[in-house]
Amino acid sequence: AFEDTTSARNEAATLRSAGAWILQDLNAIPEPCQEKARGPLRTMGEVKHYLAQVDQYWSDIHAIPDGVHSAQDAINAISLITGVGLLTPLFLVLICCLSVLLAVVCSNRGRCSLCCVQCLGPLLFAPTVILVAAAAATQLEVAVVSSSFCADVDSNAMAYIKHAFGANSTAYEVSKYYITKSGNNPLLTDLHEASVTIESVKSTVATYGDAVARACPDWHG
Repeated sequence: AFEDTTSARNEAATLRSAGAWILQDLNAIPEPCQEKARGPLRTMGEVKHYLAQVDQYWSDIHAIPDGVHSAQDAINAISLITGVGLLTPLFLVLICCLSVLLAVVCSNRGRCSLCCVQCLGPLLFAPTVILVAAAAATQLEVAVVSSSFCADVDSNAMAYIKHAFGANSTAYEVSKYYITKSGNNPLLTDLHEASVTIESVKSTVATYGDAVARACPDWHG
């Protein structure tokens, strides 16, 4: 998703550059030739409209890749924290078992081993039991919340996006289009309108461009 949205943002920059070049070429038509270049010059308004459409598309798309990247980073961080949370109690229990084993093996007398175990009780065993209990409670709570969210994941995801970005935001409309398969994709709408406009401009310039170039050799459109 991050690569796709980044490509879309780069495409917006390319479209903006293309429109700017066309407008620059039209503005470069010498004044004596402008009478013969009425056809191409009529498209200047269309080019400006095209640039406005591309700017709208840019304003819609430019923040989405960063949002997707942030979401991916958050998911990775949650995965790391979850993994550490699962392994830490297991690691402490393993240390407790090894401590008891070492106390028994290294002690020459049973009384000494019992004394070592009694010393380890408040220092290691009790904190480990408390930590394992807390970890188990946390994991149970996370499991309950996750299962509740996943019971209707589409609706819950849309509710979160609506709360985070607003019901009238582009992010919400795009998410609704892809998640629920309903509504319109504003990004595709902007691109379609810009494509129609630029094709009209290209057709007009192609029709009159050769005639203007012959009449104005200094102009290269």
